[in-house]
Amino acid sequence: MNTAKTTKVAAGLIAIVALLATPALAGKSQIFELVDPRGDDHGDGSLIYPLRTDFTEGELDLVRFSARRVNRGTMFEATFARPIRPTEGQTVDDIGTQLDSLARFGFYNLNIDVYIDTDREFASGAIATMPGREVEVKVEEAWDRAVIVTPRPHNARAALEREVLTAMNKQMLGQAEESGEPYDESALKKTVPTELADRVFFPTRIHARGRTLSFFVPDTFFGGPARADWSYVVAVSGADLIQRFDLSARAGLAATTRDKMNIVPVSSGSWQNRFGTSRSETHLMPPLVDIIVPEGASQEKVLADFNGYQGRPAVLPGVTPDGSKKDADGP
Repeated sequence: MNTAKTTKVAAGLIAIVALLATPALAGKSQIFELVDPRGDDHGDGSLIYPLRTDFTEGELDLVRFSARRVNRGTMFEATFARPIRPTEGQTVDDIGTQLDSLARFGFYNLNIDVYIDTDREFASGAIATMPGREVEVKVEEAWDRAVIVTPRPHNARAALEREVLTAMNKQMLGQAEESGEPYDESALKKTVPTELADRVFFPTRIHARGRTLSFFVPDTFFGGPARADWSYVVAVSGADLIQRFDLSARAGLAATTRDKMNIVPVSSGSWQNRFGTSRSETHLMPPLVDIIVPEGASQEKVLADFNGYQGRPAVLPGVTPDGSKKDADGP
C-alpha cells in the first residue's frame, strides 16, 4: 500500500477513536448535573433586581449546576443565563479603587451557597445557613459540609469566624453565669477556626469563563470526591463587596451590615443598593435570587413560606442528583 495513503488511513482511524473516546472519558469524570429553569431569578416571585448598573436580570439566573472528578478533588460548575460580569477596568468608589483589587477571582456580584448532606442521616448536621440568608435547611437534609463561593473568600471566612465566636461566647457566658464556673475564652478562639475549617469551605481556585463559574473543592474537605447520592442545597444571592454605611441599621431599624456577610439584602419597594420587593413585610424574607428545588417543588413557594411575625424562616429542601433516598427517616 502507498505509504502516504497508509498514513492518511491511520490518521483517520486515530481521529475516529479520539472522537469516540472523548464522551466516554467525560462521562467517567462527570459526577452529576442538575438543571434549573431559565428565567426564575426572582426569588419568591416578587424579588426585583437593584437599580444599579452592575446588576442585570439573568446574571444571577442559575441554569445548570454540575460536578466532575478532577485530580485530588471535585470541580463544580455553575452556569448562568447571562455571561458573568468581569472585574477588569472598573472602579468602586470616588478615589478610583479598582474592582479587581477587591474581587481577585474574576467575578464580583454573586454568591453561591452549597449545603451538602453527606451522611444522609436524619437531623445529624446543621440547619442554620450563612449570615444574611434568612433561611434554614430542611432538617431531614441537615448539612454536614458547606461550600461558599464568594468574591472575597478570605474576608467572608474571617466574618463568619467572628459571628460564630461572638454567638458561642455569648452562649458560654450565659452558661458560666448559671453554673458559677468560669470558662476559657482563649480556648474557644482556637477551637472555632478549626471547627469551621472542617465544616465550611471557601474556594479560592475559581475560574470565570463566559456564563460558567468553576470552583475546586479538594478531597481533603469531603474525604474524597463529591457523590451523586448526597443531598445538595444550592442557592444564589447578590454579593456586595463593600460594607455600606446603613443608617437604618445604626438606628436599630434593621440588622447590621456586619451580620450579612456581604450579601445584598432585600426591602420593600425599589432600591439602588439592595433587592426590592412588592411585599410590605420583609422581615425574614430570603434575599436569595435563585435556588434549585427537587422535582415537583416550586422555588417561589419554598422561598415565600416564611413568617416574620412568628420568627419562622423559609426552609430549603435538598436535591439528590441520582434520586436515591436516605436509608431511614427520623420522626
